[in-house]
Amino acid sequence: MMSEQVIQKIANLIKTHRKMVKRFSTTELANMVGVSQATISNIENGKFGKRANSIATVKIIFEVLDIPDTDPEIRSFLNIKDDEISKEVIRGFGWTVPITRTTKVRIDVAAEVNAKQLQYHHLTDEEQSEINEIFNFESEVLIRSVMDYIQENFDEIQKRAVSNVKKKVQKLSQKINEDIDNNI
Repeated sequence: MMSEQVIQKIANLIKTHRKMVKRFSTTELANMVGVSQATISNIENGKFGKRANSIATVKIIFEVLDIPDTDPEIRSFLNIKDDEISKEVIRGFGWTVPITRTTKVRIDVAAEVNAKQLQYHHLTDEEQSEINEIFNFESEVLIRSVMDYIQENFDEIQKRAVSNVKKKVQKLSQKINEDIDNNI
């Protein structure tokens, strides 16, 4: 595959993960990565690769978005060495829930599997595929269990979060009042 095709493959992968998996805007992703929104847009449109720092930025984006870097062509293009491959992320559920009238929290639950431990070189492709299916099933069960627990206990989580916010606001208010009293 030519480098232009690999660049487009990477651009599509980033855009899909940003929009569909993480549900980030380009501005949110840019803030997390430490680049401009225009840089994210350029990368998602396949306009990168000519400068070394753009490849470094793409690697950071892969980490921020938890994109598995197991595709050999992508690893080669981004110069990712085999010992840098550490995980395969199996995405779970995510949703945004209101905590207070003005604040929402985004909850994402994902399972991470050490990709090196999944690679058994002495197995046939069919046997390797069966092992991967077992890990995928196990991950889905774990993710669903965590999400069910959060949903079942959401009222308590919400009460605790609101209580913690109130305590922090009271401490901050008390500190401000003390500072005002000391300066007068």
